[in-house]
Amino acid sequence: MVGFWLSYATPRIKSWILVELEKQSQKHSPIRILPGSLDLSLVPLGIQFNDVRLWPKSGIDQKIKPFHLDSLRVR
Repeated sequence: MVGFWLSYATPRIKSWILVELEKQSQKHSPIRILPGSLDLSLVPLGIQFNDVRLWPKSGIDQKIKPFHLDSLRVR
């Protein structure tokens, strides 16, 4: 039962997180965040975004250039 739930729900949760992060950064942040993928861990509780591209929006795009992070981990 647990294996089925993890194989069914985990990809949907990951997809939802990626979409929401992009949408929320588009609406509320001066930098657009575009993660390529993510990894979830239960122990220790955390999330790791991989292949993260950050694009400054107009207004700060002349001060900050677009940049790339191989990974970003939040615990």
